Amino acid sequence: MQIEELKKNMSLLEHVLAKTDTKIKINVAASETAQKKILKRYRLGIISCTVLAVVFIIAWMGKGIFQSFQPYQRGFLAIYLTMAAVWYIFLYIKLKKINVAQLTPSRLFLKTTRLKIYTFSGEAVSVIGLAVFFTLFLSDLVTVSPLAFWLCVITLAVGFIRSAVYFLPKYIELYNNLNTVAE
Repeated sequence: MQIEELKKNMSLLEHVLAKTDTKIKINVAASETAQKKILKRYRLGIISCTVLAVVFIIAWMGKGIFQSFQPYQRGFLAIYLTMAAVWYIFLYIKLKKINVAQLTPSRLFLKTTRLKIYTFSGEAVSVIGLAVFFTLFLSDLVTVSPLAFWLCVITLAVGFIRSAVYFLPKYIELYNNLNTVAE
C-alpha cells in the first residue's frame, strides 16, 4: 500500500512539475470535505483535552481527588493537557484560514505541507510527553500493584498499535486529500 501511495505521489509531482499553476486544477469539493473532517478531529481534540485539563487542574489543586495519582503526576497531566488543547486550537485556526477555492495550487500545497509538519511534530511531542508521564506513573504502579501494572502496559500497547495501524493512515489520507488534483 505504501508503494502505491508513493507512486501516486510521484505521478502527482510529475504532473505538477509538468504544468504551471494555471493548468493545475484542485478538486475543491474533495479538499473541502477533507478540511471539514480534519477540523472535526481538531475540535474533538480541543474539547477532550480541555475537559481533561480542567479535571486534572481541579484534582491538582484539590485534596482527596484522584489519590491514585501523585501530586506531581496530576500537575504534569494538567499542564500537558492544557498545552495540548492550546496546540489543537493553533492547528484549528491555521486550517480554518486555508481557503481551498481561492488559493493557487502551489500556495495550497505549501500551506497544507506546513500544516502536516505542524500536526505530526505536535503528535511526536505529545508521544514524548506521554512516554514521560507513563514512565513516572508505571514506576509507581509497579510497586503498588503488579497486576494493575501489567494490565496498564497491555492496554497502552494495544492503544499504541491501534493508533499506528488505524488512526495514522486515516490522518495521512485526509491530509493527502487536502491537495487533491482534479483530473
